[in-house]
Amino acid sequence: MRTTQFRFWGWAVGVTLALSAVSAAGPGPRFLADDPLTREPESQDASKAQASEIGDMYEMVYNLFVQPGYKASGRRAQNVNTVDEVPDSSWFTNRVGTTAIPLERLVRGPLVGAPPDPSQWVIIREKTSGVHPGVTARDAKGETWFLEFDPPYYPEAATAAVVIATKFFWALGYNQVESFISTFDPAHVTFDPKATLRRPKLEKSPSALPVSGRVAATPIRFGVAKETG
Repeated sequence: MRTTQFRFWGWAVGVTLALSAVSAAGPGPRFLADDPLTREPESQDASKAQASEIGDMYEMVYNLFVQPGYKASGRRAQNVNTVDEVPDSSWFTNRVGTTAIPLERLVRGPLVGAPPDPSQWVIIREKTSGVHPGVTARDAKGETWFLEFDPPYYPEAATAAVVIATKFFWALGYNQVESFISTFDPAHVTFDPKATLRRPKLEKSPSALPVSGRVAATPIRFGVAKETG
């Protein structure tokens, strides 16, 4: 009986040593001491990044005719940790699924400041991003906002959808701009003397944005987003 036990333990020790030798000779450890990362290290300084113009027509023609179709690279995602989770970073924060989000916090979403003061608007230029018609303006408090307008026959349709969507995307972890539904009365709108309007050839000219009679007839509600940067 004792001889059998010795043989068993000897076999077990031998297998353990063999496996250890194989592991030592193989590739490096799959997991490091700090795995899994919960926050992605900031490896580069982006504070001096410069804005660049991208021609929409060039991008469309190039992708349609020069490089048509999508070819999968087969490359593994570079911004996930060792357990295939997206860690927190400067552009993403894990929220829903990692902690309970009270209803009132979800309703507030990305909002950290007060809504605009619509008692006076000063239009300074066209919008610098987005595809919907709009302008960039300062409110009565001097804060700069992007203004987007709904079609008069669908009041608060598109703009309300944007405001609601930013709250859900915030809960999912993405950075979102502060968006509000506000009012716009053309009787309390002026143009900055230096206001410009960018033409299709990227040339800037003095702004002379018209206000339609329908808009001028009554104050309307619209969506605004605070300009960042």
